[in-house]
Amino acid sequence: MADRSFIEWLLVTVFCAAIAAGATGLGWTWRLDQAAYDAAMSVARPSTDAEVVIVAIDDASLAEIGRWPWRRSVHAALIARLSRAGARVIGLDIILHEPDPDHADADRALADAIRDSGRVVLPVVQATRDGRIVGEAPPLPMFAEGAATTGHIHVELDPDGIARSVYLWEGFGGSSHPQLGLALLQRAHPERALDYPTPDPVADAVWHRADWLRIPFAGPPGTYRSVAYADVLRGTVDDAVFRDKVVLVGATALGLADSVPTPTSGFNRPMPGVEVNATVYSSLKRDEGIRLVSPLIASLVAATVVLALMVVMLRAAPRTALLWAFVGAAGTLVMMGVALHVAHLWLPLTGAVLGCILCYPLWSWRRLEAAQRYLDDQLDILHRDAGLLFSPRAVAPREIHDVDPVQLRIRRVSLAVERQRDMRRFVVETLDSLPVGALVADADGNILLCNREALNLLQARDIADVPAALAKLSWPPGVETDGLLPLPASPGSARMIEVEGAGERSLMAR
Repeated sequence: MADRSFIEWLLVTVFCAAIAAGATGLGWTWRLDQAAYDAAMSVARPSTDAEVVIVAIDDASLAEIGRWPWRRSVHAALIARLSRAGARVIGLDIILHEPDPDHADADRALADAIRDSGRVVLPVVQATRDGRIVGEAPPLPMFAEGAATTGHIHVELDPDGIARSVYLWEGFGGSSHPQLGLALLQRAHPERALDYPTPDPVADAVWHRADWLRIPFAGPPGTYRSVAYADVLRGTVDDAVFRDKVVLVGATALGLADSVPTPTSGFNRPMPGVEVNATVYSSLKRDEGIRLVSPLIASLVAATVVLALMVVMLRAAPRTALLWAFVGAAGTLVMMGVALHVAHLWLPLTGAVLGCILCYPLWSWRRLEAAQRYLDDQLDILHRDAGLLFSPRAVAPREIHDVDPVQLRIRRVSLAVERQRDMRRFVVETLDSLPVGALVADADGNILLCNREALNLLQARDIADVPAALAKLSWPPGVETDGLLPLPASPGSARMIEVEGAGERSLMAR
């Protein structure tokens, strides 16, 4: 039974470990992984970066300045204002890939403001046609020539429609543009940007992406410090707010912003793209970007978790096996959260949680099946033995039947116990009927049974007093004893010994 039980355990372990590894490596439980990621993001969030300030094109600014799009001379005035205030870098999250044919002077004013500032970062977007990417849409040359650099503003949407990640480098053909947050970091802290080198160029007519990074969101929309665009133009915002800061300018007005749902959006509205870019910049600056563990390593970790749980359950009592299964599943979730917030690694291990949940019912089923099979075999043996001691008529009527197999086994065990009691009662009554005192001992000399005549001769009240009474006997010289009882002269032979007992009695021991 022990060998068969181990084989059953091994099969269950291999099956559950394979399920955990497959679900993890092949992404069968990706929805659960995303839910766990979102929950972990909402539990512990990194602090916001005080260096970042957002100039928001909000509803109040639209009401004051006018309907969108504004003349580009308005943006020129804002850039001049921020440059005079001492902003370190200005990220203008406004697409400028087409000219304004009705206001060429406003375009020129913006180009001059960008050139004079020398610290403006402009966005690059994809050029599409009929739903296909056909190239890039960079800023107009008149704007790009004076800009400090450019960066793409694309955000990755997972299959469930939630934005959780970006690619640090994107571009069409042989070009490769940093994400806008990385472009800001290259200008504000170039030494830290060296940790994110440019990938090797690939010269073909497709859109390339590299260095996938999950975003550690600091909170729901509106977490970062924000000031209204109109207030900045009006001069009501102190210059100290922008001095030596990284300033991002972008739309936050409802219906105007390029908003995306994020893990921390909750019941709030989606997060504006300008705030996503601010979050990417802060995470790169503090080296808190979340890296995804490779599927192979995650699969190995998932299989190891299941193996460890099964090793514990092999030696655990049935009443504690369920507790260990819950501990394994909960511990896996805790490990995912710790890896996310401490090591900035994302381990998608809900496949391992599934494996832990499967371990208990499968192992309990196979263990119960093995125990029932063994119990049935032993009950059959007891039943056959009972036929040798009891008459067939006495045995047959006691056999019972039940619809529930478990109840049937329970009743068969009860019947076997009752027969065992009958057997002991039969042995005891047989000993009591003997005209001589009789003791039954095991191989170690422990007294198992004695009859009434033995108690009388030894002057003992019950079987518990027999060892003390035997210890008082004075065996003749030359008689070897094993504990309390004498040994025969030779193995297998009988021996008669006269010994002085209690109350000046002479006893004959055989």
